[in-house]
Amino acid sequence: EPINVTLANVIVAGAPRTFTYSVTIIDPAVADPARTPLTITGPTQPPRNQVSSYRVNDIPNAVGYQWRTSKLSAFELTDGAEAGVGNFDAVVGGYDPASNNLAATGMSSFRLTTGQTGGVAGSGPQTLTLKRTLVPNVNSQLTFQTRANGLANVAAVVELSPDDGASWTVVYTEQATADTAWNARTVALGAFAGQHVRLRFRVQNAGTGATACCFSEGWYVDDIALRNLQAADAPSLSMQSTDPAFAFTPTEEAEFDIDVRAQFSGSGFGA
Repeated sequence: EPINVTLANVIVAGAPRTFTYSVTIIDPAVADPARTPLTITGPTQPPRNQVSSYRVNDIPNAVGYQWRTSKLSAFELTDGAEAGVGNFDAVVGGYDPASNNLAATGMSSFRLTTGQTGGVAGSGPQTLTLKRTLVPNVNSQLTFQTRANGLANVAAVVELSPDDGASWTVVYTEQATADTAWNARTVALGAFAGQHVRLRFRVQNAGTGATACCFSEGWYVDDIALRNLQAADAPSLSMQSTDPAFAFTPTEEAEFDIDVRAQFSGSGFGA
């Protein structure tokens, strides 16, 4: 609701003045202050090769809607870098992120370190991002093993992004220094159930002290395992439309995810 603001003792042409006015405080990033939930209605088992109609409720202040359909498939991953970094996109400095310096099992592990120039990332943040988009359920888990070797002032984290990398949420973190053995880690993913998320491992300098370079230092990650979730493949985005209805024609027998987001004038899309 509006609030009254008074500015007193404002000097205008050498004389003090008082100004009073009314203002309504808003957050320009929140186009729908009521945060009206989006509810999709439509068939849960649309017939193959036939048009099915879906609709979302009207969202206050929305100027349009965009729909996304993605094919879902069961997904499991076990990766210890034995075959390189093929499952990940690596943004690192001048070193190989698939290393045989240390391994919890097998001969290799993933390595992220700081202080080495070159490569794509130089000495900035170093990341390994899983190429597949994940859809966890309430029981989904990520497990992995870590070993920090010869590090100082390095933050090591695991992050999830629900908006295709626009923002990241930390789900695991450690101040990586030096370990004498491997440590088993478990991260529950249930808080992201039903969402389309990207997964990445990241390290970067966490202070102003010295950073080791150019030997076997690093944050090593091995035996990465993802269980009890799905992957979302080949997402298809509709054109933005003022019509809150959407037509979907599945061309194969499969499980699909259909979601929608509202568009707001001046502030882009909502969730």
